[in-house]
Amino acid sequence: MAQPDRTPEQTRIHRIWMIFGTKFPDFCINGLEKFRPEGIFLTAPEQGLTGEQAIAARVFHDELVSLSDSDLDARWNAALAEEQAKREAAHPLNQHVADAATYDFYSKAAYWTVDECCALLVARHPRKVDLKAIQSHGRTSQIARQFLDLHDLVTRAVSMNQLAHRNLPGFFLAWADRNRLPIPDGLASAVQNHGVQVADWKTYYDKRGEVIAGLQARISQLENGSPPEAVDPMAKPLDPRERASLLKMVLGLAMAIYGHDPRQTRMKSVSEIKSELDRVGITMSDDTIRRYLREANEYAPDGYPESE
Repeated sequence: MAQPDRTPEQTRIHRIWMIFGTKFPDFCINGLEKFRPEGIFLTAPEQGLTGEQAIAARVFHDELVSLSDSDLDARWNAALAEEQAKREAAHPLNQHVADAATYDFYSKAAYWTVDECCALLVARHPRKVDLKAIQSHGRTSQIARQFLDLHDLVTRAVSMNQLAHRNLPGFFLAWADRNRLPIPDGLASAVQNHGVQVADWKTYYDKRGEVIAGLQARISQLENGSPPEAVDPMAKPLDPRERASLLKMVLGLAMAIYGHDPRQTRMKSVSEIKSELDRVGITMSDDTIRRYLREANEYAPDGYPESE
């Protein structure tokens, strides 16, 4: 778009001069751009420029001058995009791109913080790129804008209990995928290769009342020593793998929703879980909840941090 103080012809000459000067700066006198109908080709023999340089510069200049207005606009826009890409690549935030080693390390982490989730999703190293680093640069780069927009979405999800301040890697990637957010190549595969399932825990969370009711029925069955009348006598008992999966689900829900720490001796989450069960009309003792959580703790992710 032409500047208000320039005629269309002046804008055209300005763009030719800028494109030409970027490629052949030795043939431009810095700060002396002139709007001359005869063109902008400048020579300075005293600079010792070779004949080959002069010929190449003349050919490029004549090529630009011969362009139609639409073709020159396209060349100008391409030059602006190239310059923007160079500035973006040189931005400090883009000096810390996540690589395979980064993804491998964080695939082993028991949880990701909100800042770590955002950094990994924009393919940057979480130790170098976080909210503080982003805010110090403002929205001066594309990666900063992507991080801040993503941080806004994640923060909103946390406020609605869709995510937590600390998230299991598979839990977060499932949320990102469900919300059609691009996941960097290598991140999901690194998590899965570490043996972590990218599971949609949100489904379990939304149906927690149904899950809790099913668990209570199963607990009552085990405590009474006989199956309830509604149970099919031909039904197969819960095999070890199914029981392990059930306990993993219990542990995951307790960690994701109630902040349960499987490494703590004193289970602070028990009272909160019991209160939630009471709220939905399900009676269960503290001891029963504690017993099954203790059994489920066996399946805590490797490397989960010890309690302080």
